[in-house]
Amino acid sequence: MGAAGATSCPAEASPKQTIAPSLRSAQVCAPPALTLNGSDPLVIACNTTFTDPGATALDECAGSLPVNVSGLVDVSMPGDYTLTYTATDLDGNASSITRVLRVVCGGSTITCPQNMIVTSDPGQCSAILQYSVLTSPGASVACQPPSGSAFPVGTSVVHCLGTEAAGLTTTCSFMVTVNDREPPVIAKLIATPNVLWPPDRRMVPVNLSISTTDNCGLTTGKIISVSGNEPSERLADGTVRSAWQITGDLALLLRAERSGQGKGRTYMITIQCSDSAGSTVTKTVLVRVPHDQNEK
Repeated sequence: MGAAGATSCPAEASPKQTIAPSLRSAQVCAPPALTLNGSDPLVIACNTTFTDPGATALDECAGSLPVNVSGLVDVSMPGDYTLTYTATDLDGNASSITRVLRVVCGGSTITCPQNMIVTSDPGQCSAILQYSVLTSPGASVACQPPSGSAFPVGTSVVHCLGTEAAGLTTTCSFMVTVNDREPPVIAKLIATPNVLWPPDRRMVPVNLSISTTDNCGLTTGKIISVSGNEPSERLADGTVRSAWQITGDLALLLRAERSGQGKGRTYMITIQCSDSAGSTVTKTVLVRVPHDQNEK
C-alpha cells in the first residue's frame, strides 16, 4: 500500500492594500480689488503737468499688490483720455479698473474786479458793497465774502472760485478797503467852573468834560487853543502876565481877572475830538469873569 501522499493546498492570497493619497490644502482667493485714488473723471487744464493719483489694489490672500497703469495722455490736446489700472495676484488672477482723464483748454473762467476803495456808510463802521465778477459762458462763481456783504473799516480780501461746466476751476482775488471819513460828534462840552469869581487875579483850575459819539466807537479829545476878549495884563517892567496855562488834555488854569473898564472877560476854550481814523471835529466852550456880581 502505497504511502499516502500529502496534498499541499495553495496559500490564500491576502487582499490588495490601497494607500490613500495625501490631501493638499489649497485656499481659493478672489481676484484683487482695485480702488481709484482721486476723482473720476479727473479734470486738468491743458498744457499743465499731470500727476497720476494712481489706484490701490488689495488681495485677500497677499494683501497689497502693485498696480500697473496703461494709456496715453496728451495734455496739449483737449479731450477725454482713458487710463487702465491692472493688478495680478500670485495665482494669476487679474483685475482692472479705468479712469477718464479730461483735458480742458478753456482759459480763465473768472475775472475779479480791480481793488476797491470806498467810504463807510453814514453812521456805520462798515460799507455794504456790491461787486461783479466776470465769468466765461457756462461757468459758475462763488466769492467769500459775497457781494452785498458789509465790509468793516480797514482792508479785506475777497476770494473767488470759478467752476466751468467741465469741472475746471480757477481762482482770483481782490482787496476792498473801507475808509472812515465820518468825524465824531461832540454832543456836550462843559467847563467846570464856567464862571470865575472873585476877580482876584488867581490862577483857577478849570476842567472840561465832553460827551461824543462816533460811527466807529473810540474818540479822544484835547484842548487846542485858548483865547480871550481882553488883553493879558502887562506888568510895570513890560512883562505880559499869561492869563491861562494848559495843564492837561482837558484841563487848564485861567486867571480870574478882568478889566474894570470893560463888561467882563470871556475865555474861549477850543477842543479837538479825533476818532481812530484821524477824522476830527472842534467845539468851543466859554468861561466868564463877570464885571460884577450882578452878571454872575
